[in-house]
Amino acid sequence: MDNSEKYILLENVFEQHFSGAKAKNLGEIIRLGIPVPKGFVLVGKVLEEFLHDQQLDSSFLFVNKIPESKLSQYTDQIQARLKETGISDELLTAITLRIKNVIGNKAVIVRSSAIGEDSIEASFAGQLDSVVVKDIKAELENAILQCWASYWHKHNIAYQFNRNCFLQGMGIVVQELIDSAISGVVFTGNVAGQKNEEHLIAEFCFGMGDKLVDGTISPGRIEISRDGASWDIAALPSDHGSTESNHAHDFSWVATLAQYAVRLEQYFSCPQDIEWTVDRSGNLFILQARPITTKKPRKFVWSNANMNENYPDPVCPLLGSIAERSYEHYFRNLARSFGIPEKYLKKTEHALSQTVGIQGGRLYYNLTNIYTVIRLMPFSDELIKGWDSFIGIYENQEEESDKKLLRLNVISKYKFFLQVVCKTLWTYTFMHLRVAKFVHQVDDHVRRYRKSGNFTTENVSTEKSFAEEKELSELKAAFENFFTIRFHHWKNAALADAAALITYRLLKKTLNCWIPENRGIRQNVLLKG
Repeated sequence: MDNSEKYILLENVFEQHFSGAKAKNLGEIIRLGIPVPKGFVLVGKVLEEFLHDQQLDSSFLFVNKIPESKLSQYTDQIQARLKETGISDELLTAITLRIKNVIGNKAVIVRSSAIGEDSIEASFAGQLDSVVVKDIKAELENAILQCWASYWHKHNIAYQFNRNCFLQGMGIVVQELIDSAISGVVFTGNVAGQKNEEHLIAEFCFGMGDKLVDGTISPGRIEISRDGASWDIAALPSDHGSTESNHAHDFSWVATLAQYAVRLEQYFSCPQDIEWTVDRSGNLFILQARPITTKKPRKFVWSNANMNENYPDPVCPLLGSIAERSYEHYFRNLARSFGIPEKYLKKTEHALSQTVGIQGGRLYYNLTNIYTVIRLMPFSDELIKGWDSFIGIYENQEEESDKKLLRLNVISKYKFFLQVVCKTLWTYTFMHLRVAKFVHQVDDHVRRYRKSGNFTTENVSTEKSFAEEKELSELKAAFENFFTIRFHHWKNAALADAAALITYRLLKKTLNCWIPENRGIRQNVLLKG
């Protein structure tokens, strides 16, 4: 690529495909006549060429296409290479010359501009680095490398998978560093705690905005009418008594900020999150504008089918918390018994920890989370139908479980399938011994912690309880032993449940296949004998 093609003045950026979303948005803001610190963008192709020169595949830019087993290894490799190597002298000299021609002999800020950021679904705010450069000769190279390296930060990759929104490359914006007296963000809508929905909300700090971003201070807050005619300072920043803040008590720029904010909202056709700064002469600059990110609220399906038989009465907080933990272990231990690897269980941690919940004092299954866990298994669609029949749900549920947890290639998929099948067969080979062991553990617990009598799970004495005559230490031991059984040994009972679920579903499928003309004949009739 010719050097002249590597840099684009911000006002000439029209497509994010070459330069990233931040550069594109800044270009549009400049063309609206709104002040933006002058600068240019180093296009994304330069990063691709750098990877090629380092014998690194440019496909590493698409983290969702990297095999999961290699993702951490590859990202660590890129991070290390960026720390070890440097930018070519030719490129560094050309960037330095461009800074001198466009910005002059001033301090600059080097900013990441990723392809795919600043969307309605994912803002990537705080995920990618920006670096202040006051000494161009000494600091510029490291600033660019740091911004590039932030593309593969673990928290940035986790954010992409969490939002299911993936970056596709990155440019580097280089702009004049404004000597800021006051900086902040203004929101044109959807702000928590907003008194008047027709107003704009600005949060600010004195000096540069980094203190606002990293949370080292509590921001000031201004509520502004959309026409800028009136505004009210609801709070000053927590550092408002500092010497620096004394330069920033002139708020004459507020009306102009409102005008810019409303204009940008109208231009981009959605509520905006706008970064801004005011220099020590009172000049207002817009640093960035992006949509206020929204994420469609996830619908959760709840059901008390079967649960109201196990817990017919409202539960107290203690019993409710025990039940929640019990069901978490129930599904986790089942998954381990079927050979589901721990790395996949970690992906469903949010679902495993909330498979049941308390609504109005009663326990309910969180079917959405249960379906998410079941989708770790092969033939998950059939297993979900089997689960519904097993607990007594006979209506199709509109569920939003995560169906993209396992991103496996063909070889990994077959390997995973064989692992689960083999582990499951091995587990059920000794099923009769597992159930007998579990029954013995429960009977032994009952015998130990009742006063007297011939105690089994079918025969519980009504004599004076153990709790009424024992010391606190013995009660504690009984309680802990109960938790051990309920959280860890109950998996043998859970395996029996799973066997009943699977065989019940298989019987239904078989009967429907053999007697398709009479689906009214159900397996229940056959099982009753």
